[in-house]
Amino acid sequence: MAGAAAVQVGTANFLDPKACTRITNEIGQWMDATASRRWMRSEGAHGKSPIAFPSGGSCPTIYILLAFLYKICYYKLNNIQEEQIMAREALEVLKECEAFLEGHFLLSSGRHSGAYCQMAFLQQYPDKAAEVMAPVAEKLKELNIDVVVGPAMGGIVYAYELGRQMGKRAIFTERVDNVMTLKRFRINPGERCIIAEDVVTTGVSSLETKRVIEENGGICVGIACVVDRTRTEAPSPIPIVASALKLDLPNYAPEECPICKEGKLPLVHLAAAK
Repeated sequence: MAGAAAVQVGTANFLDPKACTRITNEIGQWMDATASRRWMRSEGAHGKSPIAFPSGGSCPTIYILLAFLYKICYYKLNNIQEEQIMAREALEVLKECEAFLEGHFLLSSGRHSGAYCQMAFLQQYPDKAAEVMAPVAEKLKELNIDVVVGPAMGGIVYAYELGRQMGKRAIFTERVDNVMTLKRFRINPGERCIIAEDVVTTGVSSLETKRVIEENGGICVGIACVVDRTRTEAPSPIPIVASALKLDLPNYAPEECPICKEGKLPLVHLAAAK
């Protein structure tokens, strides 16, 4: 029952990001109303468990299940809040480096957007790149990664930084005659590899690097990136296991662009913005 409850909470969170907050509050209200909180003790945050069972005596099964569910919601909510804080901090760093621009931009696809990520600008500042990648490296530590693989050019710096912070080997793939290859390095059979990218929009371009990893006997665990721009309706074909921040940056066909219709901001070609 407790396991099923955990699955249900996780599913609910996909539909409503505030589900954990609501469930936690409502369980607390119910337990206050039924005096069942005498079986628990709240100790607050800072890494301590909010639930502690009393020594001695018996605890009804329903209270044990409720305590378990309460704890799941508590930690899930804390994790969500921590990730939101880190994402806001990462976005502020990108803005300081002018790696995240807001305005009216003409993308290489011909579509228009109100924001644009130029991650090369972040690479100008090694200390800031290290700061942004720190939470990504922390998330990867539990995945038992052996090698970080960055496709040239955009992924090289971030692969190096992740490898440095995790104490792992960092290599890069590159194009030879327009084919992605592992020209300078090797991957040992069975090594667990993570692909390091700057921005992931569709994840399709990372498939070439995944192919190289697997052709050399490695295991592709997934993608780690600075900015995850994938959409729910179009997920990446390779799982994104860690990112510094998730951004939903809509873009528009020129004839449908609301910024054009508003007429307040001039259209900037990205070549001119660099």
